[in-house]
Amino acid sequence: MDIITAGEQDIDVNDWEKNTIYEQCSQNSDQQKLWFWEILKEQLNSEQQGSLLQFVTGMRTVPIGGFAHLGPHNSQQQFCIRWQNVPKEAENAVQRSQTPITIIIIITAIVLMIIKTKQIMFQKLILALSANGSFLNG
Repeated sequence: MDIITAGEQDIDVNDWEKNTIYEQCSQNSDQQKLWFWEILKEQLNSEQQGSLLQFVTGMRTVPIGGFAHLGPHNSQQQFCIRWQNVPKEAENAVQRSQTPITIIIIITAIVLMIIKTKQIMFQKLILALSANGSFLNG
């Protein structure tokens, strides 16, 4: 009964990746995609994965039927990652600062800046999750 009312507890990151679409991709974003999914699979624990899912979708658990059924009222809206280039004049500050990556949340979507290394991407994702979205408001 809990699965019916709350959804699936375990997050199948492979299913999430399979049911993701990408927008504004470039050659630079190919490496970013690889890093993003490697971080989710290899570096984030299940609690952090759940926090990211909640952060970008508002849901803490996977809908019944998996990520193919993500979206309001099982509208089958796919999760979307959009890539955004960092303005040249801000690139160094973004790479070394303690500010989270720019994240714009649109129902079941996330907009990520292109980051130079996987380690920086991981640090920015953890920082965003630990801020619980408070950086968006100030």
